[in-house]
Amino acid sequence: MRQVMLPPNCHCTKLPLQWTDWNYYKVTPTRPQAEPKSAPKGIVARLGTAADRCAIVLRHGDRISGLVFSGPIDRVSTTLIIDSFEVMVPDPSRKGAKTT
Repeated sequence: MRQVMLPPNCHCTKLPLQWTDWNYYKVTPTRPQAEPKSAPKGIVARLGTAADRCAIVLRHGDRISGLVFSGPIDRVSTTLIIDSFEVMVPDPSRKGAKTT
């Protein structure tokens, strides 16, 4: 995800972080929801890190979602939250179904 893909008013592009690509679809024991068969297609993710803060930003369709943390990326609580970060879409087989 390049900065140009984000809206100009997106605060996340102004943080002094080192931004790298992040593989949303990488399945780990703590991220089973990343399974490509069940995760929505086309998610682009970036991870921003600094000594005292970090962030993850996902672009999915025409939307952008993100989480910003105080503290380093290797903090256990931060890692657990990032591992639980999930993009959900309505099940097309359930007419009128909404996600929460």
